[in-house]
Amino acid sequence: MRWPQTIYDGSGDRFKFRSSLTAFSFEEPPDWFICHFYPQGFPRQIAQKGAYTMTARYGRDHSASIKELLKTPKNFHLYVFAPLLKPELRKILREDFKIWRGTLFLDSAGAAETAREEVFPI
Repeated sequence: MRWPQTIYDGSGDRFKFRSSLTAFSFEEPPDWFICHFYPQGFPRQIAQKGAYTMTARYGRDHSASIKELLKTPKNFHLYVFAPLLKPELRKILREDFKIWRGTLFLDSAGAAETAREEVFPI
């Protein structure tokens, strides 16, 4: 265990983790960063099928940590599509997989776009 101070008996047993042991410390917490998939629970989460990122430090730029994680090629695949292909790709994603802005962003702007496209298609 890298940070035994987060384990209530110092044993290193990850099942004995207690965030409260370091949550309100005046010292900076260890510089950790994780990506985690949670069980699906609400529509936006289901549509995005994404990972959540967490860190121990407030104000930390998660993109910098993600960049570090992605330095090892075996951890990810990067696909870059030419701009001319994007409209067709968006069409396929929407028609075949029901993935589009309205399902990914279920905020008021996404709801408005969904209503406009579904009720008043151009």
